[in-house]
Formats: sequence, C-alpha cells, structure tokens
Amino acid sequence: MKEMQVITQLRTALALCLSLCLCVNAAEADDTGVYANRVLKRRLQTDKRMAVSVAGGGGADVYASLPFEARQTQSQLHLILGRYQAFGREEGAMQLPARPADKSTADIEMEVAALKGGADQKRIAHTRMSAEQLILGSAAADVKVLDEFSAPPVMEGAGSTLRKIKSIDAASIEAFDLACRNRIAAALRVLSTALTSSQETGSGQIRLSNNYICLLALNDDLSGALTAMKKAAAQNTQFTDGGKYPIAVLNQVAIYLAVKDTTSALTALESLKNSTISGRLGLCYWHSKIRAYQINGQTADAQNALDQMIKRYPNNTLALTTAGDLCMQAGNYKKAAAYFAPAASINKKDPDALIKLAQCQAKLGDLDSAINTATTAVNNCPNNAPAHIALGKLHMDNKEFLGAKLQFERALELKPEFAVKRAAFTPLIKVLDIMNEDKELLRNLALWAKENPQEALCHYNYAFFLAQKNQIAPAISAYEKAIALTPEFSKARYNLALLYRQTNRTEEAKAQLSQVLANTKVQAEKEQAEQLLRSFN
Repeated sequence: MKEMQVITQLRTALALCLSLCLCVNAAEADDTGVYANRVLKRRLQTDKRMAVSVAGGGGADVYASLPFEARQTQSQLHLILGRYQAFGREEGAMQLPARPADKSTADIEMEVAALKGGADQKRIAHTRMSAEQLILGSAAADVKVLDEFSAPPVMEGAGSTLRKIKSIDAASIEAFDLACRNRIAAALRVLSTALTSSQETGSGQIRLSNNYICLLALNDDLSGALTAMKKAAAQNTQFTDGGKYPIAVLNQVAIYLAVKDTTSALTALESLKNSTISGRLGLCYWHSKIRAYQINGQTADAQNALDQMIKRYPNNTLALTTAGDLCMQAGNYKKAAAYFAPAASINKKDPDALIKLAQCQAKLGDLDSAINTATTAVNNCPNNAPAHIALGKLHMDNKEFLGAKLQFERALELKPEFAVKRAAFTPLIKVLDIMNEDKELLRNLALWAKENPQEALCHYNYAFFLAQKNQIAPAISAYEKAIALTPEFSKARYNLALLYRQTNRTEEAKAQLSQVLANTKVQAEKEQAEQLLRSFN
C-alpha cells in the first residue's frame, strides 16, 4: 500500500510539469514538495531572475537574483528559494548514482536500464531523472540558464498561497514575490517571522538567514545586514563556508563591498576559490573580485581578474556588459565600448548594451554614432522606455530638442514603473522649458502631480514652476503637499519659507526654516536657511 501511494504521488509529480522533490524534510509527503516545486518549475522557465546552482551532495539550489545598487555597487544579491535533489532521502527510496548535469536522453535511458526493479520503478526513475535534467540542463557547465528564459514571469504573487505548506522555503518564495513588487518591508516581516518561529538549525536556517540579510541590504539597511551576518555566522559556522554555501558567501561579499570593507570581502572570496560555481554566480565572483581590487587601487590585479572573467565567459552578454560597466566606472570609455559592441550583437533583443555603447560613444565625442546606436536600440526594442530616454538625452546633447521631446513623451506613453517615468519626465520638463513651451510645461507638471499624488517630488516640481510664473497661492499649496508627504524635504521647506515671506507670513516662514535647520545634514542648506532667518531681524 505504501509503495502504491508513492507511485501515485510520483505520477502526480509528472502531471505537474515533471517537478523535482524538495528536500526540506524527507519525512514529509511528496505532494507538499510537488506543489511548491510546480511554482518554482514554472517560474524557472519564465523568470530570468531565477536560476539553478549545483549544490553539495548532488543536489541543486534554486535561487533568484535581484539588483543591488546600494552605494553604486552595481551587483546582485541572491535569495535561495530551495535546495532540491533528484531523489528523496526517505528510507527505502531507490537511489541513483550521481551524474554530471549534461547527461543526454540516451545516457539516462542506459542508466535506468541498468537499475534493478520492476517496470513501474524504472519508469518512475526515468521520469525523475528527466525532470532533474529539465531544471539543471547544462547550467553547471555554462550560463545558458541566464539567457534562454526571457519571457515575463507568469507566477508572480503565488508565494502567499504556499503558506499552507509546512516548509521554511514557502516563506522565502513569498518574500521573493513581495520583493519583486518592491514591498521590501513586507518581505522582511515574512522572513523575520519565519526565522523566529523556525526550529530549523541546518541548511534551512542558513537559507532563511541569507534571504533576510539580502532583503535588509536591499532595503538599504547595511548596518542591520552586517549585524545579521554576524549572528548567522555565530549560529552556524557553515554560513561562511564557501564550499557548502557559495551563494550566501557571495552575498556577504557584496555587502562588504557596499561598505568598502575590502579586507573582509577578499577573505570571503578566498573561501570560494575552490568552489564549483558557474553561471551568473561565477560572474558575481569575478565582478566582486574586480570591484574589491578597484576600491583598493590595485589596478593591475583588477585588470587581470577582468581578463580572466572574459576568458571564462567570452560570448556571454552579462560578462561583456559587466566588463564594460567596470571600464565605464574607471572612465575608460574606449575599452568599455569594445565590450558593449559584441554584447549588443549577441543579444539584439536586449537594448541595454546598445544604450551603454551609445553613452560611451557620446563620452568619446562621437555624438552622431551615439545617436545612430541609440536609434538602433529603439528600432530593435520600440517598447523599451529606457531606450527612448537614452535617445532623447542624446538628442538634447545635440540641441535637437523636438526629437528629444518626442522620445521622452514616447517613453512615458509606455507607462513604465515610476523610477523610469521620472527618468523620462525630468529631462522632458527641461526640454519644454528650453523650448519656451510654458503652457505645455504647466500642463505636464499638473498632470504629473495628479497621477502621482503620493510622490512629494511631483508636487515640488509643480510648485517650483508655479512660483517661477508668480502663481504664488497654488505654488504654496503644492509645496505644502510635498512637505506633508516628506517632512524632511528641506528644499521644499526653504522654498516655501521664501513664498511665506513674500506674502508677509513671517512666523510661518521662520517655522519652516527652523525645521530645515533641525533636519538637514547638508551644510549648504543649513547655511542658506540661517542666512534667510537672519534677514528677518
């Protein structure tokens, strides 16, 4: 009866996209792991943020990479969403020999034929080995997993449905869903609760700690991330073991680099020297090494590491763009362009390399080539807002203001996320101002504030323009809205104080300036407020 139940469960696994068995607790029934794996399997196929890394003991870690831009690190942090095996470890389970990740169908069939057992057991073994191959593929040997899954994610938001599963990884999946929607605080609460309530002390606890630390850093709480790293290392020494948990160690390195602690970063990188890491994790390793050397001023070592990275990944767009980014940071635009050009030719559907190539060409003084390159990016990806923004800025540099205006307007028509909208809207306002299109400028600023009522900057920009046009009453109202949303907005308070003074509201002006002095850490703002206060005497 027990054997029939196992066979039934495995048939269910086949129906649900040939999912792997999640090794959270070998004593749990397969169906809970299957449900979690169904979500992960679908998302692995559709979400390029997610990938697989071969782990110790013949298993694999499924992880998700999120951009980590704190203090210009331009790196990634990786949430570990689960550790997977080809077979469960429950007593009596049929075991298969370890095999490389690049087994062919014929290789699998030969191994299955050599197994002992009946036809049903062999069929199940074949299914499970094929399922493992579907996820691992050749990811252990190269970085195909980075580039082939470019469709938008289809399972975003599914993490909360996993609460019913008694699995620590359900919390990580839910936290990842929240983080993808920029709800970092909510994601942190989910993982904090999981860490507090979990009795896990081994691999599961390390995964939870790793993910919690990543989210702290992504929330720009680097001090909290460092404190949590020390606590996790004290609880389990394997947390800093590059051989067993390379993903966690790479995250630690990224955080050390964010606070410019290159000594700790290089020490942690040394623990990864003999680890088997590949794909984007390998790229992160080399990127981190290069960055640490750059911070230390070790130019020769940084160049040597960069050359090794390109040698390891000569035709990988991420490696080439990473090398280009590092050269741009160092001000070597000619060499950066030499990396971006082949990256752009390899992946024509990703405009990022073309945009950066255009930026390098502009820095080198070849504005015509830069505009041509950015135009190619727009033609290849007409629905990519950053490409339109890049072309618009180049038109501005070339004094082609009408062309710039059209590109910025097109970027906004695509309805991108707010950060990208702002990147288009700010130069659009400058262009309209240069073109003396005051009526259009005022219309856009009013619409911008109306469409983004919770964004203080939108109200500030509207108020600033109204004040310039001597529309004092509506300008005061807009500044007050900006301050209500962001009380520490010192520039808004100072400008509001000027308008209060202009309308003889002296005490209110003084109150605003006092708030500036109490809150600002910018010396120039403090001096400006003090000077205006003295003028009232």
